[in-house]
Amino acid sequence: MALIKCPECGGQVSDKAPACIHCGCPLPSNTASKKFYVNINGRSYDMTELKEMYQAYSPEDQELIYQYCKSTFKKYPTSYNYQELKNCEYRGLDLIQYVKENLKWPDVKAYLTYKFIAKCYKKDFESFSFDTDKYKPEGYNRSKLISATSQNVVRCPRCGSTSVTTEEQGYGLFGWIGASQKKNLCQKCGHKWWPGR
Repeated sequence: MALIKCPECGGQVSDKAPACIHCGCPLPSNTASKKFYVNINGRSYDMTELKEMYQAYSPEDQELIYQYCKSTFKKYPTSYNYQELKNCEYRGLDLIQYVKENLKWPDVKAYLTYKFIAKCYKKDFESFSFDTDKYKPEGYNRSKLISATSQNVVRCPRCGSTSVTTEEQGYGLFGWIGASQKKNLCQKCGHKWWPGR
């Protein structure tokens, strides 16, 4: 059994109920069997479970989740956090997780998850097409994002590994001179080098 939104008053009602328990509005008998499909890049996905999960939330929470997803998509990646939903007891995180797992979008395309959920809400969970190439957030530039995240990463000059630590130099040639200096050590190939050289 799933909860659906009454088309008349917006109250939460069982999908098996013949009429709304709040206002008495008759409900369509085929509501429970109606599937929700989305055509994503030419392939059809059954997202009925996502629809049922969303409709289990109150109308206020549904609106809150929609506004959160819409604003996060627009500002991505500059405002990529769950703080707004944390203030609301994590409402909507199950939806975000469901979409990520079922559509298998990589982390660099996480912004699509937010756009997808917002679009489902706007389309009132009626079947529609979703072309991923069509959607990019206003400030999104993948090459800038990749260069920003890899800018401060130390790499081994010999093998290119990022598994690098530092080690203190032992005693120098003249006793303590040079003993406190540190060298980079690649944990993959064992190459040592002075930082900045």
